[in-house]
Amino acid sequence: MAFVILDVLVLGYSVLGWGVLESRLLPLNAGVAGVFFIGLVVWRGWLQRALLPKTGAEAAFVAWLAVVALSLVINFTLPGLARLTMWVAYGLVFYLCLDLLDENAAALQMAAALVAVAGMVNLLALAEMYARYSSWMSAWGGHWVWPPEMLRFMSVLGYSGASMALSNLAAPFTVVLYRRARKAVWRVGLVYWWLMYGVAVFGASSRGALVGVVVWIGAYAALWLREHKDEVFRVYGRRKGLLLAGVGVLSAAAVFFGVFLVLSRHSSHGALLSGRDVFWRAALWIWREHLWLGAGPGKFGFEYLRYASVPPQFWATYSHNTLLQVLADEGILGLTAFLGLAFMVARRVWNGWSREGGNRGLQRAALASMGAFAAHSLVDDFTTVPGVMIALMAVAAIGYQRPRALPRFARARLVWLLVPSLEVVGVLAWTAWGYAPLRGALQAAHQGDWQQAARLGAVSAERVPSSAFYQTEAGLLYARWWEESGRDAALQAALRYFEMSTVVEPTVAVNHANLSVLYWNAGQRAAAIQSMRRAVDLAPEEPLFALNLGWFYENLGDEDSARFAYRRALSLSPQWAADPFWAQNEFRRDVVSGFASLAPAKSSSRRDVLIEQAWQSFARGDLEEAERLSLLASWFGGEDPRLLLLQGQIAERRGDRDEAARLFARRAEVLAERRYVLDYNFIWLYTVGVHRREGVHFDLVPGFLRVEADCAEIVGRTVCEARQR
Repeated sequence: MAFVILDVLVLGYSVLGWGVLESRLLPLNAGVAGVFFIGLVVWRGWLQRALLPKTGAEAAFVAWLAVVALSLVINFTLPGLARLTMWVAYGLVFYLCLDLLDENAAALQMAAALVAVAGMVNLLALAEMYARYSSWMSAWGGHWVWPPEMLRFMSVLGYSGASMALSNLAAPFTVVLYRRARKAVWRVGLVYWWLMYGVAVFGASSRGALVGVVVWIGAYAALWLREHKDEVFRVYGRRKGLLLAGVGVLSAAAVFFGVFLVLSRHSSHGALLSGRDVFWRAALWIWREHLWLGAGPGKFGFEYLRYASVPPQFWATYSHNTLLQVLADEGILGLTAFLGLAFMVARRVWNGWSREGGNRGLQRAALASMGAFAAHSLVDDFTTVPGVMIALMAVAAIGYQRPRALPRFARARLVWLLVPSLEVVGVLAWTAWGYAPLRGALQAAHQGDWQQAARLGAVSAERVPSSAFYQTEAGLLYARWWEESGRDAALQAALRYFEMSTVVEPTVAVNHANLSVLYWNAGQRAAAIQSMRRAVDLAPEEPLFALNLGWFYENLGDEDSARFAYRRALSLSPQWAADPFWAQNEFRRDVVSGFASLAPAKSSSRRDVLIEQAWQSFARGDLEEAERLSLLASWFGGEDPRLLLLQGQIAERRGDRDEAARLFARRAEVLAERRYVLDYNFIWLYTVGVHRREGVHFDLVPGFLRVEADCAEIVGRTVCEARQR
């Protein structure tokens, strides 16, 4: 019973601790971790004088932590400290699970708790899918129209791949639980679990998850056949048994590849393994730069910014492969230590199943579960997702169970775990203390009180001066206060915080560009030019930075440099040539002369293609087709100004002036709120993806020159979205 409480609450803590929710519940999370980590260690290790279980992997685990710590010392970052703390916490959970299982003989209860938690996550994912599809149907008047692509749910774990990794860890145990269930109600519940699981596999649109499904089913079946081969051959004969097994494998493979091809066409990841190869090549490039100890834990995302032009390219904050992630972050020494640790644990579980005659059903399920996780980890990485990793620790603990009690050290008591427990809770408490003022700042910003928001953001930046995240947030908040108040002190504060941010994280091009604009408005022209050129060097494919560099040069009277920068921006984004910005003076008209005849760039995005087709239908006067295509484009979520403009003009053409006015007003609000480089994805990755904290929902300071990339030909005239200049 003690383990069931631990399993559910710790997994619940992990679920609530992911993404934006982590930001709001940091103090609660620290308290939960303190109560359960320290409380259990004191209860078992001090009051009951329990000894530390022997895992056979102690030396490998210590070696792994030592390599991570050494890499962190050489390449220190706060995300790296969080990564090391996570590994310590995972080890603590593993030891506590082993101890509680050994004392309470609760392996079956552990498996049941794991299945229950995975079921709750799947239930929430299905609720998300139901809500999205219901909203979609209501937009079509209740008539079913297939969306442009299947939904890829996010789930409470942050993304669908993590939810499916948790489900695949739990799935093999459902077979064991079903066979052992004595009441019909439990079997009905497990059948319902399988139904949810089957729907979630397709809703997740995760290729790695599908690989995990096939691996655990295949591994479970192979292990079962090995245990019962004598019975199978006696009933069917050796040749017939092998033939049936071969037919089953080939049939399963055919179904797998058919489903795999369907899921691989999702717009979020392209076809087959497209996209993954980019991340993997980047990981190898980073490793070659830092051969033995890697770039440092948590550094992959920032090193990737040196490898690719971000923006406009996608920012890969991790390598989507656990082995390559370890290789890039901790180098050859780290990968060697990591593989040694994984081998020691897997060998112990294998030996328990094959030699020691333990609970073979649960151990069989544990092996299948770990195999699925290993396969999924070849195309993804879950080492920073506590909800998945804690479940993996529970699975490994189940696999460690033997008919007799686990061996324990003669003198080492469980109370020794207090030291790492205090480190985990201390880091969580310190993180909560540093984040608390910024949390208040975000609330003040939501209410429009930028002065209070800036002051609270500064408190977080002062509490944790080594955090580039807090420096960046304070800089953005002070910049907004400067825009609102015009106070030079606010501008100088924003400058100071961005200067510190670019020192700690020198590879984030957006922050160099922000610093440049602030320098320009502060009258520091040379510094502005230097910072914007740095942004262009880091993100050579981003036209916005080249555009602003050209604008700086033009205002300084350096027409040659301005012409070069402007033409660079136009070559990257030729559709900008239709913007009225270029008609404002003779110099710009001359600059744009070679680009004005170019057609707008075609996007490969499914949503952009649908919006373009909808505008073409509207230009032809086919309102029904334009409305249909606009509804299809709305499936992808978010409020696109081009779509709002189109829907408003459709409503106006139909005579619904109230609806048209509402849509036009909302479009104006969306445009006014557009203070990010390209889309919301970059700032989300910087805040939640890299720093695990919610931040402001914009990444550009006031004063950026903007021209609109999206111009459409509407009934014979060119219409461009007007952004602030």
